[in-house]
Amino acid sequence: MPVLRRFTVDLAGLAVAFEAADEAWPAALAPRYGAFATRRAPRFVIRLTGAGEVRDAAALARLMAEPLDIVAAGGRLTLRSASVAAAVDLTTGQGELSAPVHRHGVDSLLRALLALTTPESLLLHGALAAADGRAFVCAGPSGAGKSTLAALLGERGLCDELCLLRRGEEGWTAHALPYWHGRPGGGRLAGVRLLAHGPDHELRRLPPEAARRRLAAEVVWPTFAPEAAERALDLLARLLVEVPVAELRFRPDAGVWSALAGEVAA
Repeated sequence: MPVLRRFTVDLAGLAVAFEAADEAWPAALAPRYGAFATRRAPRFVIRLTGAGEVRDAAALARLMAEPLDIVAAGGRLTLRSASVAAAVDLTTGQGELSAPVHRHGVDSLLRALLALTTPESLLLHGALAAADGRAFVCAGPSGAGKSTLAALLGERGLCDELCLLRRGEEGWTAHALPYWHGRPGGGRLAGVRLLAHGPDHELRRLPPEAARRRLAAEVVWPTFAPEAAERALDLLARLLVEVPVAELRFRPDAGVWSALAGEVAA
């Protein structure tokens, strides 16, 4: 029997173990997921198979451009594209992923599992900043400045692409995820900032409809699972009522934290 190498990650409380006979798999996952490694007992165990590494940018671009079909039905989650095939039994927690040896297939599967199985939570495209127990999600489309902002914030910047917001009995918390760059951390969600570039730092309140429309565009909607999508819609409505949402216009300098964490102008 081949030796199975196990690599377990903890993403905002969801522990997933990956097992592979090919030692290239842990090496491919470590740069993105190494900081999120854990010894916790996993909820899901995924067997990794597949041949060949993605060796150049052109091959990676082709892989990422493949349409990915995601289905959640009958207690199973399946993913399929021309190069990726995954199936997970949501009851037993056992699953398989066949894909080229690259983080792309794992990324896709983990995002689907997070969206489907993490209760009372929203996945949001945003950078996460935190200090002194308070966390701020800075959301916006590509080019809005998420990565720039996270880099400016130094130790306060936890991730720059995707984070998880969870609603609990004591309010909302925010948690960093490893996309594109990230390290574990988070805190009580003190505010959501919708990013825009500007000549100076300015934090201003948005009309409710504008806030809803812009924030909805940054949610990772689990459209492959209607019940999960309905829950996400309800959570977004609650988030807009329960957490301050404002627009942050900023210039690229280190003083942005004071604006980010400051009082919202009317």
